[in-house]
Amino acid sequence: MPYSRASAGSPPQRGAFEAEHDIALPDAYRQFLTHIGGSGAAPFYGLMPLERCSLLVMNPREEPGTPCGFDEAEPGGHGRDLFLHVIEMGCTDVCVIEVTGPLTGRVLIGNSDGFWGPKVSSATDFLDWYERWLNHMSAGRDNPALELTSPQLRAHPDRHRMAPKIRLSVTTPRKVSQNPFS
Repeated sequence: MPYSRASAGSPPQRGAFEAEHDIALPDAYRQFLTHIGGSGAAPFYGLMPLERCSLLVMNPREEPGTPCGFDEAEPGGHGRDLFLHVIEMGCTDVCVIEVTGPLTGRVLIGNSDGFWGPKVSSATDFLDWYERWLNHMSAGRDNPALELTSPQLRAHPDRHRMAPKIRLSVTTPRKVSQNPFS
């Protein structure tokens, strides 16, 4: 899918979003919006424009050891850690940036319904994570921790194990016996 870079978000747009949701966007994400662009190329279905982003909270675990999902944050209910949904991964999988809490600024991926995850990226912030994705894509590499696959790696997974093509030579047909047991 081709992407076009959206113009960088203006400080008034960011300010309005922050005021509406009573939050401060993590600095690295704010720098991205200011200097690079408001949406466009990114893993999965691309980076959503800020006006389409939503705040999420992590579901409490029903049973210890089970994965947590994400729910829409209640307006004004900032008693829990908040996550900004920035990339749609498909189905109910999401890519988020923690806005408040111990991992503020870090990128996480998970499933809203709690089927798996969440997984915290080892990148220190959104800019580090995004630059890593760009470097991996330009080098044609894959990064399972970010669940990224470059277009060059979409070949058959067993391509290296597939048998070589067999060259058939045309020969004269053999006389076939009428008796199948001979």
